[in-house]
Amino acid sequence: MLTKAQKKEIKTLKKECLANGQPLPGADPAKLARIEALIEKAQEPAAGTPEPPEKEKPKYSFPTKSRCPRCQTTDTEATSTQDNIQYRQCKRAICKWKYTVRGVKV
Repeated sequence: MLTKAQKKEIKTLKKECLANGQPLPGADPAKLARIEALIEKAQEPAAGTPEPPEKEKPKYSFPTKSRCPRCQTTDTEATSTQDNIQYRQCKRAICKWKYTVRGVKV
């Protein structure tokens, strides 16, 4: 990352030494080298600000056959999942009970 002063320096050096991206005849080689060094420095990631590592979310496993707590049938379906809790609903027409199941960390 460049400071404002370094950006301004690159701009003035480019005006003095470059025309359409090409070096002018008789341009000072030290200034051309300075431009290249500043541009390379701008492309490097900042050393003082390391990127935090991405934390992976834990994965959970849920039982495929869970019994409805009301009618004890295994004919249930998962309606949604949030973190380690799965929300399920009984499919039987006379029951339709909604309940939660806790997952096991994999």
